[in-house]
Order: sequence, then structure tokens, then C-alpha cells
Amino acid sequence: MAQGRWDWTTVQALKGVYNVKEVIVADRIDERLEMAKESGADWVINNGQQSLQDFLDEKGLKPTLIVDAACHPSILQEAISLASPAARIVLMGFSSEPCQIVQQGITGKELSIYSSRLNANKFPVVIGWLEKGLIDPDKLVTHTFNYHHVTDAIELFEKDQRHCCKVLLTFSE
Repeated sequence: MAQGRWDWTTVQALKGVYNVKEVIVADRIDERLEMAKESGADWVINNGQQSLQDFLDEKGLKPTLIVDAACHPSILQEAISLASPAARIVLMGFSSEPCQIVQQGITGKELSIYSSRLNANKFPVVIGWLEKGLIDPDKLVTHTFNYHHVTDAIELFEKDQRHCCKVLLTFSE
């Protein structure tokens, strides 16, 4: 799984809701990797220091599900290369930059590629997960601001990718 701000929720859902046996998270920012561990990732790898391919080869693993939560165009081809036959790849990004892929890798492995951007009426489902304790929102919220400071909250969210995951705005009467 390529890391991004969506990723901690995805890790929790994979582990807590879908009971995925092993979740691997890759990122170049150690602070994000620590948050991924806290959200339930079994393995984290700083892919700025070690290639994900080398890590998977060492462990003898071929991913059956790859989620690109980092949303960088180069990741799709890497995901195709890393995936096991019949794997699923989920893209969460919406970059306008073109990406180059080799079709043979998709067809030869019979991969399925999905995109996810809209909630598809999933709010009731996710609220149910929260109520059952299957995902923990406290592991996602890194900063809290009164809504009067929304500009500060947005600025922090945009500029501090090392420490900021989700910002909660509070409204008091």
C-alpha cells in the first residue's frame, strides 16, 4: 500500500473490517509510517531507503491487493509490476498528470484495476464500523481547531505532511 492521508483509515478497514492477514505500508516519511503502525499495519517500509520490490522479495510476498493512497502517477506501473496474478489494484488519486503503463502486465496477470473517489453512499456503513469499534477515529485525528481558526487548520493540513493526518474542527455554542 502506498501511503497518503487516506491510508490510515484504509489500514484500519483492511485489518478491522475485512480481517486482512498482512498489511504492508510504504512511504518515504517516517512519521507517516509510525501512524500506519498505530493504525494496524503489520509491516512498514520507508521506500526512500529500501525498494518495495526488494522488501517483498526478501519476505517472499506477492501482493493480492494494492491500494495507492499516495496518488502519484508513477505508482500505477509499479503496482502492476509488484502485483500477484489476479490481484486487485485500487487507485485513490486523481492526478491530471499522465502515467505510462505496460498493458501486457495487466492482461498477462489478469489484474483488476479500480478507482475510488466517491463515497457511493457508504456513510451509513462507515458509521456502523465506528459504532462497532472496527475503526478508531482517534487514530486519524492529529490536530483539533476551533472553527474560527479554519484558515490555520487548512494551512497546517496543506503544509505539514509529516505530522498532520486529519484536522478536526470544533464548534462550540
